[in-house]
Amino acid sequence: AFLKEGKVFQGGNWIHLHAMLDLSAGERLLYVGDHMYSDILRSKRTLGWRTCLVIPELEVEMNTYRTVQPEEWGKLQDLRQRQNDQDDMVDCLSLDLYQSEIEATKYEELAEQLADELQEQQSVKEQVNEAC
Repeated sequence: AFLKEGKVFQGGNWIHLHAMLDLSAGERLLYVGDHMYSDILRSKRTLGWRTCLVIPELEVEMNTYRTVQPEEWGKLQDLRQRQNDQDDMVDCLSLDLYQSEIEATKYEELAEQLADELQEQQSVKEQVNEAC
């Protein structure tokens, strides 16, 4: 089995694939599949591949939800945006906190702010989970 652009790789195994792609580590490969166990979980756990699950039915369900319950859809979108913003804030504070050249008072201030943001992040995450 040889890799060619626009062709499907089949009939080989992961050892052949890694050799053909000159991969030393599985995290450098993105595997796309539509079966939760055989495609996604097994390849992630066993080989360490990055994985993407394709769920064709999800588009119909999301369109139905969007049209039947537009108010709830809007609330969920707002919550998800808050969650993304909160994640960004926590990431920025974490980077600032772990800089090597930081004053003790600034460190304490950032640590306190990060603790508050982590608490808020958890709260928003719980709200998103409840809304889903």
